[in-house]
Amino acid sequence: MDDTALTTALNTATLTDEEQALVDRVAARRDEIVALACELISFDTTSRTGPEMPARQEAQLQGMLADLLRSSGAEVDIWEPAPEDVAGHPLTGNRTYRFDGRPQLGARFRGSSSGSARSLMFDGHIDVVPAALSDGWSHDPFSPQVADGRITGRGACDMKGGIAAMVIAAATVAEFGGLPG
Repeated sequence: MDDTALTTALNTATLTDEEQALVDRVAARRDEIVALACELISFDTTSRTGPEMPARQEAQLQGMLADLLRSSGAEVDIWEPAPEDVAGHPLTGNRTYRFDGRPQLGARFRGSSSGSARSLMFDGHIDVVPAALSDGWSHDPFSPQVADGRITGRGACDMKGGIAAMVIAAATVAEFGGLPG
């Protein structure tokens, strides 16, 4: 979705004054979202193509995100699941899958009150499919480029741009006073 389509979608939505104020605060941080997306793209987090493949820069990226989320007031947990934690999952098949050097990250912003109020969850991934100049890239896929209102680089749309948007949105909600609950 380009900027015009996003603006149109937001303008046609029925929002309360408080919701609109929050949307405006997130929109005002557009440059931060772009900068964070570019920083995330610069990490090589190429998925494994086989169990023998080493981890790349997943731990460094997750550490950077953890620091950013903590500085916004989140409680952060980073862990490497044990092989038995994912054994038998349909996506692992009969393979033993290891997370050595490929930590998972969870962050939580506490709500503003207790009880059975609303919550909001963001979910994403940092791994990307392999990319090389020989695949037809006009530049290093891990060197993000911003031009004509678009970011190009491996993971820009799947899903490092989304991770950047989620992190900035969550931090903005927290700064805005959080969600009840």
